[in-house]
Amino acid sequence: MRTLLLDAGGAEENDNHLVPAFHADASEHPVPARREVGGCTAHHALITMYPYNRDWDAIAAETGDPSWQSAAMRRYFERLERCTYRPRPKELSESPVPAALLRRVPFVAARYRNDARHGFDGRLPTALADPSQVPGFWLGLAMMHDLFTREHNAICDHLHAACPAWDDEELFQRARLVNAALLAKIRGAARQLVGRRGRTRP
Repeated sequence: MRTLLLDAGGAEENDNHLVPAFHADASEHPVPARREVGGCTAHHALITMYPYNRDWDAIAAETGDPSWQSAAMRRYFERLERCTYRPRPKELSESPVPAALLRRVPFVAARYRNDARHGFDGRLPTALADPSQVPGFWLGLAMMHDLFTREHNAICDHLHAACPAWDDEELFQRARLVNAALLAKIRGAARQLVGRRGRTRP
């Protein structure tokens, strides 16, 4: 097998490289290398981004290889990840009756499930952003990232309770739209507020 590596090089840096807040745009970039297998530190900013299920399923359909399907690839990610920002699910009792009860008790059952399908014993540690590790990083921006990440997860929980038949992909996409609409309203209100403050009286 031979491999040919092409490197364009020489391109001027743009805001997507220089501004950490823009790195998230990589998930919408048309170049697959920036949002699927592999990736690039300039666009991902060393952020772990799991692909959409439909990306894996499209590869499986294109290659005719079911091992690329999203359900199979998620299991590989769980083996790879060592999640440090969510509690490890508790182990159910070996006795079938207590185990069945624990799966159904409200507020308690979630502690024994791994609905987000994180891994906890892999070699890739994942954590929430720590702005103190990045010189010059704006703390307010990190707080906004953390806030909207938690808001996204909360929206997913509400949607899952209201629509239990939706799979992970549907929950993610719906929550993403709700979160984006909320952010748009906040940005609109902020612009109006700044605009009013910036006006001078004649």
